[in-house]
Formats: sequence, structure tokens, C-alpha cells
Amino acid sequence: MKNQTQAEAMFPAKLGAWHLAREFLERFCAEASLARTPSLRLNLILEELFTNTVNHGHRGDSDFLIWISLSEFDRKVVVTYLDQGVPFNPLAMSKAQLDVPPDERKIGGLGVYLTRELTLDSSYAYLYGRNRLQLVMAV
Repeated sequence: MKNQTQAEAMFPAKLGAWHLAREFLERFCAEASLARTPSLRLNLILEELFTNTVNHGHRGDSDFLIWISLSEFDRKVVVTYLDQGVPFNPLAMSKAQLDVPPDERKIGGLGVYLTRELTLDSSYAYLYGRNRLQLVMAV
């Protein structure tokens, strides 16, 4: 039986800190022996969440923190992502925007949709002043 791989870290909510989060993610993927495709999907999801937190949740770089916890077991990765941005449930966003022709769409929202499509399960809660998003992805 394969052991579970777990890792957690926190990062400042600054775009320049994304490279630190990416290095953390790459170490986790290597330790968990994840294949290239799921590793790239996981990178895409976390980059989307991280940049949205900085750009929209804090309206730019801030001294607030972002926590990322990763756990791999039984061919799945569970991502727990916490931030101190304004309360925002990305799972409540409508898929209706995809029915609008591309040249008439509002900017934004497609990354959140893509993130949802790349996962098996997801949940959101706003607890103790933090957004908490949990995602389960097959690997």
C-alpha cells in the first residue's frame, strides 16, 4: 500500500510570491510521483486561485496570507486553499457566460469555470474571516 503524501505552506498574497507557491507545488508533485498531466492541471488550478486572490480578493499585493494544503492518496489529490480576501464563493458562479458569443462576454470567470471542470468534487465555506475552498482532483 502506498503512503499518503501531504504538504502545506503559507505565502504572502503577492503576485511575486507565486513562484514560491509553484516551487512548493512542484516538490509535492515530485514526492507524490504525480505524472506530468495531473501536475500541470494542479499548477493551472493553483495559479488561477492564487492570482485571483491577489488581484480580486485583495485588489493587489498585500501582507495577508494564502494557505495551501495538498494531500495525495488513492489516485486523488485534495487541495485545501484558504485566503483572507473578501468573501467570495467561486463555485456559485454561473456557467451561463459560456453561452454568450466570445466577443460579447465579460472579461473573467472562465478560469474559475475551468478550475471546476478539472476537479471531481469541490466545496466552499467562509469561516473565521477566511475563504476556504476544497477541491478533489483525480491523478
